[in-house]
Amino acid sequence: MTSAQQRAETYLRLRVEAELRRVQALPRPEPAPYGHLPAPLRGATRLAGPLGRNAATVLTPLAASAARTLRPLAESAEQAMRPLTDSVLTSLQPLADSAARWMQPLAGQVIGVVLPAADEAARRLHPLAWQAAGRLQAMQQSGADRVTQWRGQASRATATLRGAQAGAEPDRQEDLTAEEGLRRLAVVADGLARAGAIDPGTADSIVADLETALAARGRIEPYRLGMRQMQRLHQRRAAGPPAGPYVAVPAGALVPVGPESGLTEVRLFTLVLAPDRAVLTVVGRLSDENLRSEHLDPWPLFGDHRPAARDDRGNRYELREDSGWSDQENWGGVLRLNPVPPAGTQWLDLIISPQAPTVRLDLTGPGPDHDGPKPEGPGPAVSLAERLVDAAALELLALAAGGGHSLPRHDLSAVADVVTALGAVGALEPAQAAVGRLVTLAGRLGVAIPSALSAASPPGPAELPEAWRNVLENTGRLDGPRAAAPVSAVLPELDGVRFVLTGLRSVEAGADLYVMAWGARVMPHFLHDSAFRLWSWSARDDRGRWHVAEEGNSSSSDQHADLTLRLVPPLHPESAALTVTVAGPSGEVTATVPLDWGSR
Repeated sequence: MTSAQQRAETYLRLRVEAELRRVQALPRPEPAPYGHLPAPLRGATRLAGPLGRNAATVLTPLAASAARTLRPLAESAEQAMRPLTDSVLTSLQPLADSAARWMQPLAGQVIGVVLPAADEAARRLHPLAWQAAGRLQAMQQSGADRVTQWRGQASRATATLRGAQAGAEPDRQEDLTAEEGLRRLAVVADGLARAGAIDPGTADSIVADLETALAARGRIEPYRLGMRQMQRLHQRRAAGPPAGPYVAVPAGALVPVGPESGLTEVRLFTLVLAPDRAVLTVVGRLSDENLRSEHLDPWPLFGDHRPAARDDRGNRYELREDSGWSDQENWGGVLRLNPVPPAGTQWLDLIISPQAPTVRLDLTGPGPDHDGPKPEGPGPAVSLAERLVDAAALELLALAAGGGHSLPRHDLSAVADVVTALGAVGALEPAQAAVGRLVTLAGRLGVAIPSALSAASPPGPAELPEAWRNVLENTGRLDGPRAAAPVSAVLPELDGVRFVLTGLRSVEAGADLYVMAWGARVMPHFLHDSAFRLWSWSARDDRGRWHVAEEGNSSSSDQHADLTLRLVPPLHPESAALTVTVAGPSGEVTATVPLDWGSR
């Protein structure tokens, strides 16, 4: 362990001790009478509780009297019925044995039919189950967490007003609840770990110690410990992408589909062949009767005809719906080939529907002179701390370019906490220029800047990068092409993650970039507790317009994730190529892809 990491560990442990002393001085919360219930049920229980107790007071004597009256009758009936019961059982036993022998083959047939259907249902419901679990867990937390959040915002606003009147420092630690203080320390520990100032495992264990101590003292809900364990398991699941080749084969075909699908058409984007799976990204437009429906099925119904494929060797494949999403006009999804085509397969014929022509995909790969996607290796070396702060600035930039509706509510206090911690452990110097850029950008966008962040910034306004200025200049444009392109590129591995670009759908206000990832740690929102993005995406079209990305729909299972990134501002209406860059904790990788719009 380096001296810098020792300083960071000592800093966090001192923060834990100070936090425990602070929380112990707070008024002890009254125990909730129904604390074991999920938050949405507690209110109903509180309302029903007094009525239930009153009813019990009235009904208990009546129930006892009825029991005393009915017991002799019940015992007499039991004695009278016992001979008849024994006779019936003796008569029915041979019939039951015969029925069992007769039903066994039929049961085997039923099991043979039901189990595959159950497996199919489980596979299709897995993404929904994960989303439902997240929503239920969010419901369980919603009462306490929302109140905590609102109290924190109100506290910060009140402290800011008091500070403006009396010159006091806003956002004081003593104004925080135990939940807020724990979350604040977790964010600082995460920031120090991402900046390379402390080992992530050490940082996580320190936060877990505080969490356990607060739960033991009755200062936080015990379910927080379970949430922490779920977070660890989810992070541990990503062990890097499977070894082997990754191939992206563009399709770009627009095919008609049957009325039972609920769509008017389907566009095939890209087939990705990976060591562990083969998946095809597709998008479609909802039919008129499904437009603006309030109950959209995220998967289209292909009816009796399932999409299928066959290869040059005569092998057949099923295309199963792996995941999907929809809005009030469009649908998008991922179809998974079963089984994975073996090595050496020359081509695949895709049969999406009886109405659609066969689409042949060449799997042999482009030649050496192919003028296609050009992946590039890691970009220029940048310190972890600088990349961390720049990621916060890019998030701010994406909010502004996406319409700016949430900018007035955007809170930089968590970023200021991490910057203060980096300064305390002597790890801020490489990121001071990035802090200056963040403060300058926030000031230009009218976002409140915490005093700790201003104090860590170099004096005077910073020069913003040319790409950021370009994004700000083009914010608000509505001139993007209304078209789709099967952008296909396998990016070099970065920080144990393999990203593959699979498609782009552009509209007037922006563009959706579809990405698949292997080894990615896509944390569900109800488990996410960080002030920084793990990955930052940007792009530049060949007409000189820069874009930043907001994360949209995403789903994950095992070590695999499907991502939808919203690029803003919109693409130039005459763009014909796009350079996409993803920056991670330790570097960045880039790929330039042609935009083969086809029919717009």
